[in-house]
Amino acid sequence: MQPIESFQSLASQEPQVRRSLQVTPSNETQGSEGNSTDENSAADEYDPDMDPNVMPDISIQFLDEKYPEPADSTLTSMTCQNGAKYVKQTQNYYLCFSKFDDQEVYRVTNQTFVDIQKYPYYTERVDCRETQVERDVCYCPSGYVGSLCQLQDYTKCYVNVTEPALSAGCKNREADSDYYVYSINGFAPCHYFDFEKAYTFKFKLDCRPVTSLDVVKENGHQEGVQYEYNDVVVPAVLPVGEAFEYSALNLRTGLRILKDATVRVTFDFRDFKFLSNLIKFQTDVTDSEVISGLKEGEIEVDLGKLSASDRENGSKFENGGRVYFEASAFSSGFKSFSTNAFLDMEGYEEPIRVGIRLQQ
Repeated sequence: MQPIESFQSLASQEPQVRRSLQVTPSNETQGSEGNSTDENSAADEYDPDMDPNVMPDISIQFLDEKYPEPADSTLTSMTCQNGAKYVKQTQNYYLCFSKFDDQEVYRVTNQTFVDIQKYPYYTERVDCRETQVERDVCYCPSGYVGSLCQLQDYTKCYVNVTEPALSAGCKNREADSDYYVYSINGFAPCHYFDFEKAYTFKFKLDCRPVTSLDVVKENGHQEGVQYEYNDVVVPAVLPVGEAFEYSALNLRTGLRILKDATVRVTFDFRDFKFLSNLIKFQTDVTDSEVISGLKEGEIEVDLGKLSASDRENGSKFENGGRVYFEASAFSSGFKSFSTNAFLDMEGYEEPIRVGIRLQQ
C-alpha cells in the first residue's frame, strides 16, 4: 500500500475506477444451470468499497472555523469588535492524523468522521479521533453578527414627519398608522408653506430589527454568539454579573442602541422635470434616543433653494404650487423605507378628476 501525499488530497482526487472480477466459466461448467465456480462466488462477494487499495466514492469534508485572536493581541482587527465579550465555548472536534506524516492533522465533519471508520482505504491511512475542545468565542451585543461581531445586523427605518404633522390626516382622511399609510397617494393640502423660506421639520424614526428578507424580528436582535459553529456541546453563556450597556432601548420595537451609533436622515426633493435631479437636505443623528424612536429629531429644510433652482437653472421642483420629497434614514446596517410627501403653497387646491383628466 502506497502512502498518500496528503490526507487532504483524498477530498480532491477522483475515485479510482472500481475493479470487478470478470470470470469466464470454464468448459466444464458452461451449460450447467444453478452451478457456479469458486471464482464466480468470489466475484459475487467482492465489495470494492472494502478494498484497501480502492478509494470509496464518498465526500470528504473538512472544517475550518473562524475564532477571534486573544483580547491582548496586536492584531486588533481580528479581536472581538463593537464591545463584544470573550466567552468560553466547548465543541466536539473530529481530528484525523496521517499515519505517514505526524504533522498532518485535519479537522473533519461529524459525517466524514463516521464515514471514514467504515472503509479500509481510509482506516489504513489515517487515524481519526473525537475530542472536546474549549475555545474563546465572541459574544455579540444586540445588532451585531459575525465571528468577531464585526458586522451590523439588518434594521429598517421609516421616517415619520411629526411637525408639521403631515401624516395626521385632515379633510376627513384617516391618520397614517403602522398598519396602513393612507397618505400613500399624497398628503391632503392642509399644511401650507412659503417656498422662499427655510423651515425646521421634526421627525420620529420608527426602526425595526429585520431579517435579511425584511421580515420583522418581533423580539429584536438577540445577544449571543452570532456565528454558526459546528458540534457545540457546551454553548457560550454570558457570565452572571456581566451585561451590555445600551444607551437606548425601545420596548415597543425591540431596538437596542449602543453608544456612538449614527444614522443619517435625508430629505430628497425631486425635480418634476427630471426625477433623477434632486436637492438634498440631511442631518446625522447621534442621539441614541432619537435613533431608537424615543424622541423627535430635527432637520433644517430651505425651500428657497428649490425656488432659486427653478428660476436660475430651469428645473421644476415646484409644479402647480406643490413640491415633492422623499425622506429616508441610512447607516451601516440600517436601511430605509421611503417616506413620500408633498408640501403645498398657500392657496393650492388638489386637481379634480373629470373623466380621464385632472383639472386644477
